[in-house]
Amino acid sequence: MTPLVSIIVPVYGTEKYIEKCATSLFGQTYPNIEYIFVNDGTKDNAIGVLEALIKEKFPSKADSTIIINKENEGLGMTRIRGLERASGEYVLFVDSDDWVDTDMVEKMMKKALECDSDMVYCGRWKEYGKRRYCGRVNDITPCDGPEFVRQMHLDKVKAYMWNKIAKRKFYFTGGVQVPKNGMHEDLVFLTQYVYPMGRIDCVPEPFCHYRKDNENAITAEGKSRQKQQSSENLLRLYTFLKSKGGDGPLKVCAYNLLAKAAWYAIKGGKPELLREYPEATKDFAASHYHPVCCKGLYKQLRSLAYCRKIAKTL
Repeated sequence: MTPLVSIIVPVYGTEKYIEKCATSLFGQTYPNIEYIFVNDGTKDNAIGVLEALIKEKFPSKADSTIIINKENEGLGMTRIRGLERASGEYVLFVDSDDWVDTDMVEKMMKKALECDSDMVYCGRWKEYGKRRYCGRVNDITPCDGPEFVRQMHLDKVKAYMWNKIAKRKFYFTGGVQVPKNGMHEDLVFLTQYVYPMGRIDCVPEPFCHYRKDNENAITAEGKSRQKQQSSENLLRLYTFLKSKGGDGPLKVCAYNLLAKAAWYAIKGGKPELLREYPEATKDFAASHYHPVCCKGLYKQLRSLAYCRKIAKTL
């Protein structure tokens, strides 16, 4: 018996794209999948398009498809609502404006079962309409959760939710910091979810198609606004993790997390955010943080210097 895989798809503002997304999911070669589409109060006809697609082209998928309709809560809570309904031993998240290769689940589950992996990640295509770019995959596996978290915060591996299949038991729905905003939402979740994992593996093939030409996507917001949201999400995550004792993910990513948060606050034109999180700012200012790579040396040193300046006035 092949383990059940739950595919969770948040839906908001993707009427133009959801048919391609859902078609790629319903066409998966893996035989045991449940599909959970979570309508985050979308104002367009995305759910109508989905329902028509199931009725007209994929009636055999009706019994294995769940559609959840709810008020708008944002991407983070929408994913959690999907997790609350999921029954699969493994979970895959897919954004409803993206699509995947039809053998993605089969090949990733083959790796997961062969290695008894808690999580498997893969490569991805960046799709720009008339052109595409294959993002390089840094295979650091096999490794455990703490090492993967450390590598994410060093920017060695990408913190995407949608290129990873993981055992559902690690996606706890209680006691987790839910991102307030959309930017760096995946990094916030994965920092918490991945840390307890025992083994992580990689299938480097690019199964995921990450759409970069959706004008309505969260990442299409103004760059300053993006950086402000990223900074606040990361500062809130640090404060939350420290309130729980700091014995988990903060052991391996604390100062790299704060360096990112400070840099995004500065570059987003809202350095006063650092004053709203005095404990985090003071912790970073008092640290013996050493920049981790030449690539980000200037950013890291400037972030540290700025936090030390602000800390004197807190």
